[in-house]
Formats: sequence, C-alpha cells, structure tokens
Amino acid sequence: MKIIHVANIRLPTEKAHGIQIMKMCEALAAVGVNVELVVPSRTDNHLKMLDPFDYYSVKKKFEVKYLFSFDPGFLRALKQGIYIKFQSFFFLISLFFYLLFRGRGEILYTRNEYLLPLLLKFSKRVFWEPHTLPKNQSAYLGYWKKCAGIIAISGGLIRELVKLGIDGQKMIVAPDGVDLEKFSARGGSAFGGKSQELVDKNREELGLPPDAKLVMYTGHLYEWKGAGTLLAASRSPKFQNKNIRFVFVGGTKYDIARFQKQASGVENILILGHRPYSEIPKYLAAADVLVLPNSGKFEISRTQTSPLKLFEYMASNRPIIASDLPSIREILDESTALLAEPDNPGSLADGIFTILNDENLGRKIAENAGRKAREYTWEKRAQKVISAIRGALTQSRI
Repeated sequence: MKIIHVANIRLPTEKAHGIQIMKMCEALAAVGVNVELVVPSRTDNHLKMLDPFDYYSVKKKFEVKYLFSFDPGFLRALKQGIYIKFQSFFFLISLFFYLLFRGRGEILYTRNEYLLPLLLKFSKRVFWEPHTLPKNQSAYLGYWKKCAGIIAISGGLIRELVKLGIDGQKMIVAPDGVDLEKFSARGGSAFGGKSQELVDKNREELGLPPDAKLVMYTGHLYEWKGAGTLLAASRSPKFQNKNIRFVFVGGTKYDIARFQKQASGVENILILGHRPYSEIPKYLAAADVLVLPNSGKFEISRTQTSPLKLFEYMASNRPIIASDLPSIREILDESTALLAEPDNPGSLADGIFTILNDENLGRKIAENAGRKAREYTWEKRAQKVISAIRGALTQSRI
C-alpha cells in the first residue's frame, strides 16, 4: 500500500501539527506502508535550513516531497489572512500539476479540508483527517460525503459530522499518540528512588532550578490552550513566598512577547519560549506537575481536540492536572488526572496545590496515566488507520 499524505504546512515548524504529521508518517512506514509526504516549499520558514527528520527525531523511512510553490511572504506585512489565502492558492496550483503527472487512483490523505475538492478530482480513494471543523461547513459537506473515509481525532468531531449528515460507518476515531520510547525513558517511575536521580539530571541539563517544585506547561500560548488561566493561577496566595516555579515551554515569537507582557510583575514563573522537540521529554520529566489547562470557551478545545501534549504528559510518569472538558474526558478520568474547572484559576490553583502536597495521590494518578499511555502509541494509531483504509477500500471496491 502507498499513501500520499498532502499537507500545506511549513516543514519543519514549531507548531504541533508538524510533529503529528511527521510521527504519523514514520509510524505508517514502520507498519509497512509506502509513504510520501507532500508539502510546499516555503521561503518564510525560519527553520527551513533544518532537516525535518533530525528536528523531530524521526527515522528516514518515508519520503518528503517539497513542491515548488510561490510563497508571497511580502503579504504578511499587510494581513496574515490575506497571505494565507494567496499562499494556499499557489500551493493548489503546484499540487494540481503534481497530481496530473502522478496518474489517478492514488490513496490520498490530508487534514486540510480545502484540498479535498482538488484531491477528489484525481482519486476516489481520498481520506480526510479532521482536527477541527471550519466555519463554512456547508461548503465542504458534499466533499466530506465523497471521501472514502474520515479519520477523526476525537469523538466530538464524529458526533458533529453525524449531525451534518455524514455516514457514521465511514468514520473512525483515532486520537493522537506518543512515542513511548522517548517520553517514558527520561522519567522513570512517578516518584522517589532512581526517578529523583533522573529529575535532578534533567534539571541540571536544562538549567532549571534544582530544588524548586516545578509546575510545567508545554505547548503554544493560544487563548484556547488555556495558558493564561495557568498564569492567573500562579498568582494565587497559595504559591507566594514558596519555592514553587511555574514553567512555560513553547510558543511563537509573537505569542511569547504578548505572554511576557501579561506576566509582568509575576516573580514565580519562567517563560522559556520555543525549545527543540527533542528536548521536550527532558522538560516533562523534570517537572513535579504537568498542567493541561484547556479553555472551555472554544469548541475546538471543549469537544474537538486531541492534544499531543496530553499523551506526552501521560507517558512521562508525572502527575497531571487537566481541565474537565469532554475532549479531555475521552482520554482521562479521575484515576489518571486531577480534573479542574476550565477557565477557573482558583480551581486550577487548588488542584495544583493538592498534587504538590499529596505525594500518594500524585504517584497514583501518574502511574495510572503511564499505563494508559501504552494504548496510544503512534504505531497503534497507524495500524488503526490502515485497518480503516483497507476496510473502506474493500467495502467500496475503489
């Protein structure tokens, strides 16, 4: 089987979708699929000189095809939305000629819904992996129905698509995954003994405070991710005049600058910015508590998302506190995390304080989450996706 995975992204990119796409291509190749990842050339990429395989620590078992595509980077100064429209248009042109000379009938896979009209002109064997739903759903409904299959990352997405009239039999839920080998190796067991030696080593390598209690968030600083709620929680009197540090790892240059302004005057935080993906396992293993503070104000966060950091947190054998949302409840419950009220800094602060002061609770939920993480490896996800693709092709005989 050969799959052409088409993605309109910068590669490499500091954003999570780059990790997800590269890890899935690696996992598909590991289970015997011939994979080709097709992306545009992007002159606006400040990481373009880096090898994506090295950047994401991914084995070179599949091909990355960069299509020449005019990149109107000068339009960024006008408005980001205008730039995105023109860049997407030029990539469509490049992709048209690429598919024209590749022949028809290929298995085409994408998470970009705007590519579906073009892909469906060249093949009936098109599979779409939604990570959220666009606002103009009616414009795409016909194309979604024509897809051979839909691989959704959450049950919330499936339920919304069923309401829109999509046949539930052609869809499966395949949450995101984790590389257990990388994320569990740095942490040991949840607490004590050899694990503490690993914590000390990780902190020394990363230049983190050796004696402080570290409450850590990794990922982007978008509003729907809830990092602002964690920042507000750090101001709680519970944490003042104590050796506790709130650590934020990740974010784009713009978002980091904005977040630093919001954090002005807060002395118990460390805003470290973007770090290479290969270092994230060390950061997670150096923490005392890992926080997933997703907001409930946004539908993507409330019902649709399947956060990569969630599975990385689980595999890291560290206690997790997360927002009590339907999307998070698809994976976690009270046995694997302490769940807090979304968008409520007080509730989040109470949960963090509880974990920091109840070692037995922290150990229990960390160990339970670590065991459950074994169900969500990238290879298991790839096997599920391949099984769904084969089933769809057999059933429809296309």
